[in-house]
Amino acid sequence: MDRRKWVFDNLVALSKIENGKYVLFDKLPKRILVWGTGKYGESVACILEELHISPLAFLDSNERKHGGRFHSIKILDPLIALEEYKDACILLAMSSANATEPKKILKCLARTYMDIWDFILCGLNKSISILEIGPLYCPMFKGDNVKYLDVYDVPKLREIAKSLNASDEDVPKKIDYVSPNGDWCNINESFNIIYSSHVIEHQTDLIQHFTDVFSHIRSGGHMCL
Repeated sequence: MDRRKWVFDNLVALSKIENGKYVLFDKLPKRILVWGTGKYGESVACILEELHISPLAFLDSNERKHGGRFHSIKILDPLIALEEYKDACILLAMSSANATEPKKILKCLARTYMDIWDFILCGLNKSISILEIGPLYCPMFKGDNVKYLDVYDVPKLREIAKSLNASDEDVPKKIDYVSPNGDWCNINESFNIIYSSHVIEHQTDLIQHFTDVFSHIRSGGHMCL
């Protein structure tokens, strides 16, 4: 199972209010090019349809798809579309791994873009607070309503990324709670969502870990593994 896609789909559910309508994508640009026609592109297309937002086009690097349709919207060559729609915001509807090359292209062209997590966080109520445990150098969540707990501080996380020949571009600018021993004694706030990223298998006292987590989840909140 693609854990990022699973979390994405569950966050989409949290973006809806009781009547099942999306109401929180207030900061979403209206002129959008969606780059990606895979599983993330499918989810994004469905959300945009409910929001009555029609992308200018879908982009795909696969030449065989050019000229076709995706959710009744034309599919274009990315470079051609970027030249034609110079004022559009690009939404990268793909996994972080697949977005590496498109991001390089967009940065070279100085184009504004959103990745899939920027997009879904537009739809989350900003009162929803998130704690991510163990973001390492590739956090699942980003945004002003996100905090991080890790055994390492930022310089160490950058060092780890470089030692693994990975980009340190996504290392959080700040680790809000650095806990070398993994204890929660300095965390004096609660959260709506606590996301645990490959942390469970490292716990020497699993019961204490879950006790710490659930003592910091607000009523009606969730722990995502």
